[in-house]
Amino acid sequence: INGYNNFEFDQSLVSYYVPTSTATKKKILKNKVSQFLVSSHFYETISNSITCVKSEDKHAIKLFNPLNEDLNGLRTSLWESLLKVIKHNISRKQKNIKVFEFGKVYFSGAEGNSELEKLCFCMTGLRFEENWKTENDPTDLFDVIFYVKNIFTFFGLNKNNFCLKSTEQSSFDFGLDFFYRSKILASVGKLKTSLCDSYDVSQNVFCGDIDWQALCLYEKDNKTIFYEHLVKFPAVTRDLSLIIPQHISYQQIQNLALQTESRLLKKMTVFDVYQGEGIDDTKKSYSIRFTLQDENKTLKNSKINQVMDNLKTAFEKKDVFLR
Repeated sequence: INGYNNFEFDQSLVSYYVPTSTATKKKILKNKVSQFLVSSHFYETISNSITCVKSEDKHAIKLFNPLNEDLNGLRTSLWESLLKVIKHNISRKQKNIKVFEFGKVYFSGAEGNSELEKLCFCMTGLRFEENWKTENDPTDLFDVIFYVKNIFTFFGLNKNNFCLKSTEQSSFDFGLDFFYRSKILASVGKLKTSLCDSYDVSQNVFCGDIDWQALCLYEKDNKTIFYEHLVKFPAVTRDLSLIIPQHISYQQIQNLALQTESRLLKKMTVFDVYQGEGIDDTKKSYSIRFTLQDENKTLKNSKINQVMDNLKTAFEKKDVFLR
């Protein structure tokens, strides 16, 4: 630069420190979960916390001086804003949609106002994009359950410690609640048809609603990594077709089996469900595959038969019999 050498400079040394923000463990987990969902073809959305609150919603926090009736209170759920995103995309011929959002919801109760951090995601349309090799299967509840269980793995939570019960969420036609240590960490289900119709969404929409604030409290210290040798001894499978009363869920059958044989029983898989001719209306039929494995030796037929007999006896005590 011409003339630069004519400037006079102070000989003292001056340094500037630019502070850098350190990422908290909670923020790192949020980034990991976001990357997982994005890699599964989800799109992240960010919406306004101020929304339209209905007058009959007693738990909503209403603004004293709203700009207009469409922005008169704080949201009590995230799925409403996701439904608006789904409607916007469907009206533009995009029908296979996966969206999620991290955000806060707000409630008013007897003990005052409360603020909760949530993770919500919605899916609608086909499971995969149309192509010649795969069938055009629609998204269903099991897709949502798959993503919820995978999100739990980021927190080191054992899936066998969860208890699943039919949801009582008023916004779902049907669904499940994930209980962990007697607390609901997530609810999954199909959004009510009437709710979807109110947003001009004619497709089935499946939703996963995770209590992110509570989930982060159970996060384990992942610095400790455990390694295990691969099991050298083969696993064996046995199939049972069971007649089960309608009021008994698969989760109850699974819990009973694990209580009966917790050491050798490694996996249970339902490969067929039947209701109809030949089975009473108060019953249902599940065909379940049991995977057994001993980590120290090869299982003999006598031991396998003993385990299966124990399972049958335990099932019969709950009015569950072989088909």
